[in-house]
Amino acid sequence: MANELERCGTDCDDIGTHSMRKGAAAYCSSGSTACPPAIAVHLRAGWALGGVQDRYLRHDSAGDMFVGRTVSGLPIIRADFATLPPRFQGGREQVEAAKRIGFRQLPQCASLMGELPWHLLYTITST
Repeated sequence: MANELERCGTDCDDIGTHSMRKGAAAYCSSGSTACPPAIAVHLRAGWALGGVQDRYLRHDSAGDMFVGRTVSGLPIIRADFATLPPRFQGGREQVEAAKRIGFRQLPQCASLMGELPWHLLYTITST
């Protein structure tokens, strides 16, 4: 992974799981007056709330889904927010063509195209 990041001009020491969680939480919590609840954002990021809040404020699937859909980039103040992910009607050729169009700028990574559907499926089934 370090070699691939270096090939793309990124130092692996500049990236960490905190960077991703902090960035996602900041994205969810700013830019709109209709952001997901702060508690849902904190819990999704895996952060402790502290003190009595850890005891009385709990995970709620609706808040968690709201955070997930927000951090995925769906437009939270439009009706499109409730839009389901794309479904491919055709065969494998259409999927391959869509991959070439949508991911042509990404570095070649053997596992990337397998990981994206896996994590999408995990996100759909766990929320």
